[in-house]
Amino acid sequence: MPPMKKTIALSLLLILTLAVKAQTIRFAHFSYNEVLRAMPDYAEAQQGIEQLRKQYSDEAQRMANEFSNKYEDLLEDYNTLAPAILSKRQAELQQLAQQGATFKNDAQKLLSQTEDQKLAPVKQRLSDTLSSYAKEQGYAFVINTDGNNLPYVDPAQGDDITTKLKELLQR
Repeated sequence: MPPMKKTIALSLLLILTLAVKAQTIRFAHFSYNEVLRAMPDYAEAQQGIEQLRKQYSDEAQRMANEFSNKYEDLLEDYNTLAPAILSKRQAELQQLAQQGATFKNDAQKLLSQTEDQKLAPVKQRLSDTLSSYAKEQGYAFVINTDGNNLPYVDPAQGDDITTKLKELLQR
């Protein structure tokens, strides 16, 4: 074969190889939240978070009850208290209200931090399992379907791996 024909033949072979390869790109999709919530370690983390949330809620309720009781006491004695005592009790109520608001804000921040800390290893495990499985199956990419990010996918073109990931992560 002359050199020019070899070059053309090799070019055609390369183009055909690339065209075939482009048609074999595989992708998958799954619901991140569904898989995450199905993991046993997620349930354990959530249980710990809920226990802490209950403790904070109980303490906030205790503080609200304390405020309410002192407010009722103030209202009962309002007309009979000396101005200095009335002023002291009003300042005390204002301080209790401020402490309650500060506690609620701090508790919310601490709960959020705790949730992030407890879920970090669970999310990392999901990420590691997903990466490993996707490589093993030869997927070029995997799409998260949560939040209507993937409103349509042709089932013949992409694989739904939600169930498979849930199975892998039950171990």
